[in-house]
Amino acid sequence: MKRGKKYKALIPSSKKESVGLLNQIKKAKELSYSKFDGTIDLSIYLNLDEKEKKQPVRGSISLVSPIKKEEKRILVFGDEKVVKDAIEAGATYAGLDDYIEKINKSWLEFDICLAHPQAMLKIASLGRVLGPRGLMPNPKTGTVTEKIKETIEEYKSGKVSFKSDENGVVHISIGNVNTKDDEIYENIKRFIKQLQSMNVKPFAILFKSAYISATMGLSVKISTDEFIKFI
Repeated sequence: MKRGKKYKALIPSSKKESVGLLNQIKKAKELSYSKFDGTIDLSIYLNLDEKEKKQPVRGSISLVSPIKKEEKRILVFGDEKVVKDAIEAGATYAGLDDYIEKINKSWLEFDICLAHPQAMLKIASLGRVLGPRGLMPNPKTGTVTEKIKETIEEYKSGKVSFKSDENGVVHISIGNVNTKDDEIYENIKRFIKQLQSMNVKPFAILFKSAYISATMGLSVKISTDEFIKFI
């Protein structure tokens, strides 16, 4: 992969060791070369065997300090009452049969998909389209719920979803370049505590390695020992 001049100019700085999570957050910001307020992303490599990698670690979390992003387009599946509640709460789209038909015709102009449990039987066939894109409603991520209004409000106030990939790596946006260092620190703390609570493996075995970086920037390795204080 060809790298630009801005990227190459930051390589020497990226090789200088930084100790402590707050310092590593600060360094990740310094290694950003975008002109916009990009996100700060955290990648955690979990120590999973091949069988465990086939069962993704997934969930959602309301961060202490929400990420500043463009407002997400929310689609909600449900009956007339659910549709009414969803629109009142700020959903971009809400319905059932009409949106099932649109999605089957390749319409995918939404970022978050929620569903009332009673709608799941009807939308089950959309799994082949929405599943690979990470958009299929799932109880584990809280996107299948009876509390439609509350869930929409949570996403609008900064709730984010996460899921491990086929290599057992969990990626999550944890802040913005302009977010205060201590606020990103608290977001990471909350995320690590939740990730640990979702797994039966002890801390020392679960976390293999971790990296933090800006959307357009070089990554900084984080010692997983930094997470011990959070557990």
